[in-house]
Amino acid sequence: MCAIVKRKVILSLVVAVLLLAGVVAGGLLVGFNLAKAEAAKGTPLLIHCRGALYDPSTGNPMMDGQYQFTFSIYDCDVGGDSLWQESRQAAVQDGMFSVLLGDEVTLYTSLFDGSPGYLGIKLEDDEEMTPRQLLAFLSEGDEWLD
Repeated sequence: MCAIVKRKVILSLVVAVLLLAGVVAGGLLVGFNLAKAEAAKGTPLLIHCRGALYDPSTGNPMMDGQYQFTFSIYDCDVGGDSLWQESRQAAVQDGMFSVLLGDEVTLYTSLFDGSPGYLGIKLEDDEEMTPRQLLAFLSEGDEWLD
């Protein structure tokens, strides 16, 4: 299950820092262009992702420990292009893991242009798990329906 947690971006802080630093007018134009480029990417966001890992040979939960995960977002459920990727260590306890995607490699709302996104997960040196998971976004107050 994944849910979105939005982080606020304060572009005016960039302008305030430039003004406090006493940057000349030409520098302010550069600062405004950088802020405009950042705004075009959209708002940074975090996606909470949790899951259960089982040993395929025994069916038992994975042993507790730190594991290397690679999370990727694709434009389709099989094949396709990787639109975003983040590799990180995450703790597994009783077979369960929980991470915030976008915490280490910024994930922007502009990545989701209205077309579906699919989450791929790779553990250590194994192949990417299948099937990829469709990312579903809910507005505040919406509830999952079974």
